[in-house]
Amino acid sequence: MIFALRTSPKREDQVFDFVSSHAKKKNLAVYSLIRPHGLRGYIFIEAENRQVAEEAFHGIPYARGLLPKPVPYKEIEHMLEQVKVQVNIRKNDIIEIISGPFI
Repeated sequence: MIFALRTSPKREDQVFDFVSSHAKKKNLAVYSLIRPHGLRGYIFIEAENRQVAEEAFHGIPYARGLLPKPVPYKEIEHMLEQVKVQVNIRKNDIIEIISGPFI
């Protein structure tokens, strides 16, 4: 289920980082966080249920609350961009992952 979390304007990145670290720390069933560029005042939380989504932002500054109903995927699909990345990694290669978040 995907939930829209209202944030203070221009604080979306901070809330995103706080929710991400809070969900990891508490080992919550949060599957992904989406912060679409150009959409102010909202981030999206994909979580097991509403209770988990609410727990993920509980006590986080600049997080205002969830919208009453889950957001259908079709409503945010146009905000997402699929990127194909071709990587040539072989056994015993040493790699460094420098981008995330990985929840």
